[in-house]
Amino acid sequence: MSASKAASSLAARLARRSWPGGWPALMYHAVEVADGLPESEDYTVSASLFARHLLALERAGVASVPLLRLLHGDLALSPGEAPLALITFDDGFESVLTRASEPLAESDLAALAFITVDRIGEPGYLDADQVRVLLGMGLAVGSHGLTHRYLTDLPLGELRRELAESRDRLSALVGYPVRTLSAPGGRVDDRVMAEARRAGYRAVMGSEPGLVPYGDPPPGPSPRLAITERTTPAHIERLAVGDPAALIQELARYKALQVPKRLLGNAGYDAVRGALLGAWRGRRGPA
Repeated sequence: MSASKAASSLAARLARRSWPGGWPALMYHAVEVADGLPESEDYTVSASLFARHLLALERAGVASVPLLRLLHGDLALSPGEAPLALITFDDGFESVLTRASEPLAESDLAALAFITVDRIGEPGYLDADQVRVLLGMGLAVGSHGLTHRYLTDLPLGELRRELAESRDRLSALVGYPVRTLSAPGGRVDDRVMAEARRAGYRAVMGSEPGLVPYGDPPPGPSPRLAITERTTPAHIERLAVGDPAALIQELARYKALQVPKRLLGNAGYDAVRGALLGAWRGRRGPA
């Protein structure tokens, strides 16, 4: 048996075992940002790796979450004959359109682009015309907040403004009601969930690893799987079919990061993380 057939056979066996448990949402950010943006560098994937990830999803035999369901924020899905998968992009980087949309269209996979509204038109980010183009390329639009502040840190009035104004401005821009939200930094608590529902969001996505359950949405944020340049196509294939070992690996990495976040708080953690990234860039030298 060839390596490709063996991989396909493994994927089929895993898929049959894992379909009833839920389906994966893959969390990307940028795809090959030419000049580099500080907040995207550790989450940017190259265009070539992104293409190989799409091929891995094809090998796994996944079906796309229907675009119409994404437009309505309706993720109350049922198991089908093929495993489902959803690709999401946070922040609203321009590369979602310039680098990712055509390969996605060729793969027949729909996707969700979560836009930070106040960054529309800034260098490296989608402008208003580009946001409107996304639907024609098979991407629905969701909110990533107004200013990318952590929602759990905000007083009630500012939280409501972040949720409502970002949704209203995006809805006016794209011409349909925006009903999905990705919380910046994955920071979600019960208050954020309640206010998101109040503001009209039907689906709220976080960043804790896991499978999105079939049926009604979970009471908390829907889980996602963070994808970086270190994520291999083989790992993508295993995540796509819900391989328990791959999911446990992602959850362990996530849990390890929660310790410094709890100890340092959001501001302290971001400061330390920024310093470490800066030191790493310095050792790497100019691009």
